[in-house]
Amino acid sequence: VGLIDLDSKLDELAIDFTETWTILAAIETKACAIESLSEAIDSKVVALDIALDLSGVFTSLDQLEIKICTIDSKMDALNSKLETAQGFFQSDIDGTFTVIDAIQMKACTIVTKLEIVDSNVDIIQDCFGIPIYNDDLPLTISTAGKYYVAEQLSIGSNENAITVAIDNVSIDFVGRTLDGATKTNDIGILINSGINGVSIMNGTIRNTGEAAIQVSSTCENILISNMSIIDTSTHGIEILGATGALLDDVRITDCDRDGLYVAASNDVVVQECIFNDNGDSGTPGHGLYMQDCTRVCVIDCIANNNVDSGFTFTTVNNAIIDQHQILECKAFQNAQNGIFIIDADDSVIQGCICRENTQVGIRLHGCLNIEVSDNISGGNTAEGILLGSGTSRDTSDCYIADNTLILNATTGNILEETSNGPNSILGNFGLAVASATDFITDLTFVNEIGINQAAAFVGSFPTRWHNVAGQTS
Repeated sequence: VGLIDLDSKLDELAIDFTETWTILAAIETKACAIESLSEAIDSKVVALDIALDLSGVFTSLDQLEIKICTIDSKMDALNSKLETAQGFFQSDIDGTFTVIDAIQMKACTIVTKLEIVDSNVDIIQDCFGIPIYNDDLPLTISTAGKYYVAEQLSIGSNENAITVAIDNVSIDFVGRTLDGATKTNDIGILINSGINGVSIMNGTIRNTGEAAIQVSSTCENILISNMSIIDTSTHGIEILGATGALLDDVRITDCDRDGLYVAASNDVVVQECIFNDNGDSGTPGHGLYMQDCTRVCVIDCIANNNVDSGFTFTTVNNAIIDQHQILECKAFQNAQNGIFIIDADDSVIQGCICRENTQVGIRLHGCLNIEVSDNISGGNTAEGILLGSGTSRDTSDCYIADNTLILNATTGNILEETSNGPNSILGNFGLAVASATDFITDLTFVNEIGINQAAAFVGSFPTRWHNVAGQTS
């Protein structure tokens, strides 16, 4: 019974398994169907998504096409404007080229004028040289050539305005002025030692604290021409040991010391120069002062109203100066002598006029073999011509001839001091004041005295013309 029950139970269980597998197969079939449906649904969803996306794309494409059409319209309008602008631009270009052509023509004209200007500049530089402007001062010239003053120049305090430091330089002022203003500066133009071939011309230098122009030692071939030197605190021009210097048409006035000061120089020519109002109270102020010089020629110059003598030639080293020629010069109203020459040999004073000087008209001290001829000396407070002693010797062997002596001091128109002589005194004419009894006085040696004529300004005829070995006539 038990086994029958078990078999029965197994049969039921088999039936249950069969039903279960049947149910599972049905479930599986339904699951497959569901999966197929799900796949179909997914496919439709994908298709739907794609359809939706394409719809948006087509919508965007429609909008883009609309925008493209708008852009095309704007491009058409822009192209139209560009065409219009191109027309205007072409017109402007045509006008621009016309203007450019005109500018080019003017440029050619300007270039031509510039070439002319350059040519004129070359001509100016050939004529005048390199310009000197006020901003260039103080200037040291170290390149040879021609220079010219391009504007009025003012000197700063305590500085030399222009220094020449090389040979062969010319400076043309072209009528302009170098002005020291306060006289606190140094030298106007300094020529350094050993420099040769320098010319300074055609202008004015004034109010310098030192000399307006200084020529240093061992310089050669110096020319100073057509210059005015005014109101310096020392000498107007200083030449200190040069060989070959020419001063032509130079006017030196109102300097505190000598107008022209020349020392230890040779072959110096001074012609057609004027020296007036030089020197101040208590300071020597000759018109022209030369010491220790040889071979000097002073021609057709004027010295007037100077504090000391008009023209002085001397030595300070107990040497003998020689070969001086003073020709056709005028010395008047100077506070000392008209022409004063000391310790000189072999020199000439000829054709000069010396008048109204406070001392002697023409004065020779310690001179040997000097010719004094054809001069006029008148109205001087002391003698017309005086022959006196120098540093170490007396005046002798001089030729005093054909001079006109008018109304000089009562001591005599010609005076030879004691111990001087013998000298030749020939053919002179003297017009004396009434009290002048001696035409030639104090003759110690026997002189060669020719026919000298004398006349009294008023009163009686002079009682003694000359004295030869104690004879009076």
